[in-house]
Amino acid sequence: MHRWYHLEFGCQFHVEFRDGSLAVILKAFCKVLPELLRDFVQEAPAPRQ
Repeated sequence: MHRWYHLEFGCQFHVEFRDGSLAVILKAFCKVLPELLRDFVQEAPAPRQ
């Protein structure tokens, strides 16, 4: 059985690309990922028991 997960981040990033290649998109994503994860970890609700 498949589980579905929903992640929602309450932040916005504006990124402009001159090149739409996958490598460029992944590089930009890697730059914003630490901040996205930091926000997610700080605001994560307590686990259900």
